[in-house]
Amino acid sequence: MITRYALPLAVLTLLVAVFYNSIFSGINSIDIGSFQTESPATCQPSDINLDPARIENFFRRAAVVSSRAIHDEHDLAPCYVQGTLVQSLQQCRWTIRPGGIGTLTCGTDFKFLVCTQCNSDKQQE
Repeated sequence: MITRYALPLAVLTLLVAVFYNSIFSGINSIDIGSFQTESPATCQPSDINLDPARIENFFRRAAVVSSRAIHDEHDLAPCYVQGTLVQSLQQCRWTIRPGGIGTLTCGTDFKFLVCTQCNSDKQQE
């Protein structure tokens, strides 16, 4: 009797696990909002060539850093692209600047992010 339900139960458990991982972890949707610049002469939309795949790659590979690390170790470009994404069923706001520096705000949780690997990917294209 137990073996009769073992396979269906195993399949159901696997399906629940896959569904849970796709809905509650990772990024489910990305919306690219607008380009913002404080210096149109030096920082233009072509400086940040982003599409949903690159944005997802940025958030998958980026490391969380402190505001002190951003201040001491990175030069912030005067422009960025902003948008929204859904992560773990929560709508989040993001920004990404040239140089692989970004932010992610989900509710009251705010993070500075740096993706050094993303910069090298851009140079190889």
